[in-house]
Formats: sequence, C-alpha cells, structure tokens
Amino acid sequence: MTFVTRDVFDAKIETIETRMDARLEAINAKFDATSARIDNFMIVQAERDRRFYEGQELRDKRLDTMSTQMGDLAVEMRAGFSSLRTTILVTAVTATIAIVLGVASFNATLTNNMLAAFQLGKSVQTSDAAPHPVTPPAPEKAPQTAD
Repeated sequence: MTFVTRDVFDAKIETIETRMDARLEAINAKFDATSARIDNFMIVQAERDRRFYEGQELRDKRLDTMSTQMGDLAVEMRAGFSSLRTTILVTAVTATIAIVLGVASFNATLTNNMLAAFQLGKSVQTSDAAPHPVTPPAPEKAPQTAD
C-alpha cells in the first residue's frame, strides 16, 4: 500500500479546488447571463404591457365617447318618436272624424232622398185618388157634304 504524502495530497486537493472554482465561476456566469436575459425579458414585457394598457385606455375612451353619442342619439330619437307618435295620433283622430262625418252625410243624403221619394209618391197617390170629373166624349160630327 502506498502512502500519499501530505504535499501530494494538498496538491490534489488544490487541483480539485481549482476545478471546482472554475465550475462555480462557469455556473455563476451562466446564472448571470440567464438573469440578464430574464431582466431584459421583463423590461420588454413591461413595455409591451404599458403599450397594451395605453391602447386599452384609448379604446375605453373611444367606447365612452361612442356610448355618450349613442345616448344622445337615443334621446333625439325618443324626441323624434314622441313627435311622430303625436303626428300619428292626430292623423288617426282626423281620419276617424272624416270617416264619421262622411258616413253621416251619406246617411243624411240617403234619408233625404228616400223622404223626398216617399213624399213624391204620396203626392202622386193623392192626386190619382181625387175624383176626376168624367166628361163624356163629344159626339163626333159627321162630315157635311156640300149638296
């Protein structure tokens, strides 16, 4: 069995320690690079989110403006419908009155004509019923001859 001297043992440990330090430095460098990449990614994402939220705010403002405009338009349409409702109501009442008056005048005309016809028939009947003096027909004269 061979015994390792303290100097050889220390040299081997020193070599192993140097390799471990190199590995640790490589890991730290990779970690730092990854951390830098993550930091850059987070900065890019924060910028993207900021632009997204600014766009959202612009869309929200546009939607609010459109909503306000639609509300104003609805108020105007209600006012227009109110006047339209009044116009339709007035037209319906006027048409109904015109129809009623037309039917009434037609009925009055028919009644008047029927009454006139009835009175005419009555007067004709009474004139026919009155006794007429009967005059005998005049005898015919014979033609005279010139003799």
